[in-house]
Amino acid sequence: MKKYFFLSLMLVLATGAYAGNPVTVDSTNATPDGVNTFSTITSAISSWCAGGTNAGQTAPFVINVVNGPYSENIRIDKGLVGLGDIVGELIIQAATPVNIRLNPSSTVGGMLLYQDTYDVTFNNFIFSPDAGSSYVMNTLIMINDPASPAMNRNWVKFYNCVFTEAYDTGAPMVTDKASALANKDALPGTRSGKMSASAGKCLMKGATNNGLQSVRLDNCVLYGPPQIGFELNVRAGDDIIVHDTLAVYCAYSAYRCLGNAVANQSFTGTDAGAGPTQCTAIINSPWSVASTAANGKALRFEASAAVTSTVSNVLISNSFLSGNAYVGGININGNQGSVNMDNVIIDTHGDSILMQPANACTLSNATLNSSARAGIAFTAAAAGSLTVTNTIFSGAGTKITGTVPTAGLSVNYSAFVESGPDAITARDAGQVITYGVNIINNDPEFKSKDVTNEDFFDLASGYYPTKGIGGTDLAGGADCDATAIADWMLY
Repeated sequence: MKKYFFLSLMLVLATGAYAGNPVTVDSTNATPDGVNTFSTITSAISSWCAGGTNAGQTAPFVINVVNGPYSENIRIDKGLVGLGDIVGELIIQAATPVNIRLNPSSTVGGMLLYQDTYDVTFNNFIFSPDAGSSYVMNTLIMINDPASPAMNRNWVKFYNCVFTEAYDTGAPMVTDKASALANKDALPGTRSGKMSASAGKCLMKGATNNGLQSVRLDNCVLYGPPQIGFELNVRAGDDIIVHDTLAVYCAYSAYRCLGNAVANQSFTGTDAGAGPTQCTAIINSPWSVASTAANGKALRFEASAAVTSTVSNVLISNSFLSGNAYVGGININGNQGSVNMDNVIIDTHGDSILMQPANACTLSNATLNSSARAGIAFTAAAAGSLTVTNTIFSGAGTKITGTVPTAGLSVNYSAFVESGPDAITARDAGQVITYGVNIINNDPEFKSKDVTNEDFFDLASGYYPTKGIGGTDLAGGADCDATAIADWMLY
């Protein structure tokens, strides 16, 4: 394995520059003073609004949350007087994870984030539906109100947060990455029933692209929504950043990226070869029966034609839905800009990557293991190109299918496994493909296919060391744990 110390991105607690105005929210506080101490998060937010007890303070506005759980209908909304029209950055944080049980009273969702111009940051929270709510929510957290007019640019950021379904008792089903992975194959108990089975999402960024709000998820967890993990309706100029975030057991796609023409989006991680806690990982999503190629793919770049899309240190593992033709890894719509994929591991029963390159795209350091399906399936003729390097194609099926993009497909320093338990059926479907130097076909001898194992798709074969570009190891998206076989031993 690659040896990395995993450093979770943490926000600085309210000291230094934030020392002038931090307030504390304590669910056990029976006598809040309404200036420095509060019993609800909503009342703390409102204290900085016009007419509030802290309205004269300057930004950033910091809320330190302790104890819990909290059951609230949280609104940070410029359109609701006293509930979020704050002139400045808002930071809501906890030193240890605090459960917020969202309790909506309308169709907006459990939480509405619509702070005009200024950033909103959450750090160290577990968001789940309140089992006591009388309302079944379509979205746990809504970022910008689809019924409101367009707004100015700002960021909504989540660090070290968990977005999860709840038990029927109201307790969150998972509290961290370890518990999400431990329950990767099925929900651990009876759902609260407070997320809509027909539309339930962990997060949703705007249904009609009104809010100019960029979104960041860092070291977060999405678990158990009955539909999509994160639906991103981006607006022109928005950025989407997902880093070291784990999505487990979403009914359909973990991420569905929609929207306008010039958004930038990145799904990145620290090290895919180090396992699902140290990269952006999608495990057993989708788990429901997929009815289209769109809702069956774990990561979907659909109508959002980003200038650039970056997929780096991403791991996708789906052991469900064997025999379903729609299930798979990444779906890249034909109107995207440049899509660059690097250090990727995809283990799925379906097509690993379904794409229609409209521009110059790259795939490097990837392991594409699919069961009786393609590693790369081109959906239709396209004007772009795809350059593939340091990639391992394995598993039964024809590995490259569909119409090759008109600007070309080249494959170099890669492997098409033709022996052993992970042998392919055919390299391609007879298309015109440029196969360059150092194409090998040996059994990589994968050490493990258990996504929770530290040796997930690591190689033990001595044929793969030094076969990559510049004499590096050809290890795909994982690691090569073997010593190169000496040339004289090959004869």
